[in-house]
Amino acid sequence: MRTVPALDRGLRILEFLASQPKPVRVTKLIEELGIPRSAMYELLNTLSQHRMVIQSNTGEFSLGPTNMMLGGAYQSRIDFDVIAGEIARKLEQEVDETVQVGRLDGRFVFYVAKAESSQRVRLISSIGARLPAHCTALGKILLAYLPENIFETLFRDIVLEQLTNRSINDLSILRQQLNTVRNEDIAFETGESNIDVYCMATPVRNSEGKVIAAISISLPLSRAVESHLHQLQNAIRKAGMEFSCRLGWAVARQDHT
Repeated sequence: MRTVPALDRGLRILEFLASQPKPVRVTKLIEELGIPRSAMYELLNTLSQHRMVIQSNTGEFSLGPTNMMLGGAYQSRIDFDVIAGEIARKLEQEVDETVQVGRLDGRFVFYVAKAESSQRVRLISSIGARLPAHCTALGKILLAYLPENIFETLFRDIVLEQLTNRSINDLSILRQQLNTVRNEDIAFETGESNIDVYCMATPVRNSEGKVIAAISISLPLSRAVESHLHQLQNAIRKAGMEFSCRLGWAVARQDHT
């Protein structure tokens, strides 16, 4: 597909400025993006006229207010459930395993989207179902990124429910797992909500980087072999980043391109 070189360069400038913690000098833009000096000044002048970039008194450039207007317009049109369904179906078609999207409701995870595997042996679940969050990979993701005071309130004086003999029933063990989840940005479950099911999940972030949902791949333990799981991990991480990108997370957009 043909592209417009000048537009491509302009967008690269905006993406680079978005990735920087402070305003940037023209020399750095030229060096990092490889755009000739004369073309760079023409592009910055055009972007400035449209308030896409602004120049400080010291000559440095940063994103301008038009980007906020465009971002706000995009955010107001986002339909989470529609995007969740699209991402789930796309991932299921790639891996041919059951894909689910969940959000947190107190100590429970509830399922808001699902794409069913075509395999003869597959997970039986439904949109709207609720399960104890600590028993699921989806739930572990969502619990891992809760503020500590909210986590304390939810689990104070609570006996952890067990759905199988593999479910976590010790709060200290749960905390250890959640710490690992935060470090690795992925969660796993082996027979904790269903004795015959293996599951992995990764976060979904909004435009502010806040984890607001999780997406998972579930499969029978009989198919949970190392080579297949490695493929699934790569796929679920990519899907989580794409989902976050669709919700406006800038870091996701940069990594995804």
